[in-house]
Amino acid sequence: MQLNLHPKTLKAPLAHFTKLVERNPVVPITKNLLLSAKRGKVSISATDLQTRLTVSLPDVEVLQNGACLIPFAQLQKFVKGKKDTLHLKTEDGKVTVRTENLKRSFTAENLAEYPTGPDDAQKNESLPAEGLHHALVCANSCKSTERSRYSINGLLLDFEGGAFRVVATDGYRLACFERNTRKKKSKYQVVIPQKAALLFEYLTGFHAEGDTFSIGIRKEKINGSPSETCTIRVGDSTLTFSPMQDSFASFKRVLPKPEQIVAHTVLPAPAFLKALSNALDVVGRDSFGGQACFTLQKNILTILGQSEENGEIETELHAPYYGAKREWGMKAAYLLDFIRLAKWDAVRLQLMENDTDQFLFTPQNNDGPYSEKYVVMPMRT
Repeated sequence: MQLNLHPKTLKAPLAHFTKLVERNPVVPITKNLLLSAKRGKVSISATDLQTRLTVSLPDVEVLQNGACLIPFAQLQKFVKGKKDTLHLKTEDGKVTVRTENLKRSFTAENLAEYPTGPDDAQKNESLPAEGLHHALVCANSCKSTERSRYSINGLLLDFEGGAFRVVATDGYRLACFERNTRKKKSKYQVVIPQKAALLFEYLTGFHAEGDTFSIGIRKEKINGSPSETCTIRVGDSTLTFSPMQDSFASFKRVLPKPEQIVAHTVLPAPAFLKALSNALDVVGRDSFGGQACFTLQKNILTILGQSEENGEIETELHAPYYGAKREWGMKAAYLLDFIRLAKWDAVRLQLMENDTDQFLFTPQNNDGPYSEKYVVMPMRT
């Protein structure tokens, strides 16, 4: 194999392979990356045996097709800071990478010992990749990170009723991004583990315009036990992993139905975020605190942050509303962090009958490829 490429081409894949390649793996050969050039297309792969990421590399000059294994840590160290074109060549059992004034050789490991990927999946669903990265960035921020709550540590991909949904929750808040699909009869779910969910987000971050993504599931029996493998393709890149088998939370029971919404108001996002930031400066991000107090009455939303240590701060916002006075408590960080990520221009706050019920936040204009919903449970004031 022989090819020429710019160090920038490797920068992003190597940064994300850090999440996948272990320093001291059980199977030593997985410390390597698989670099492959076939029919003029170049890809680079990494695996920890449970998850495999294969990234297509653009703008690579292929002089000779082939494949080789390269030690991840050593390649990453060599490429760091380089600006000149890299010339890579395999010969005499070695992989040589050189620039204009530097040459580095690696011992070529046996390709036959590197773990192979699964065959094509049995179920396939293909959708436009537009808007998916935004949905994953926001949803991933809402996953639970507590080991004791393993069933909601993952990211749910749900196909049902002609819709595709990306859902995440930590038990106190829930994000749901939904778009229509062509297949009305499709009905299945995939729960992506934490590591794979972050890699999926990464893959969607550099897709080309017009790219699609597809999801496939392969079911088989290994030593008599049922096993599933999920493959996600974004453009020419793929992510393969074993989905979580635990049942995900019943998110549809948490999402308020239209008939349950009794009132709403709209808030300009910049002013709302500033008020939340003010409150957060006082209440802090303590996992057992961080609560701001909200009061909604005729055309005014008041956000109060108070603590014994930092005193209190109160911000009033204009909020079109003519219903009865409403009061509730809510973690300021939950709203501030998500709305910043979502980049909404204006926030629609929708209320149910009781202040102890969940609150639904959506953008005022939900005109993107995905409808966006964010539900937050209130806290006792």
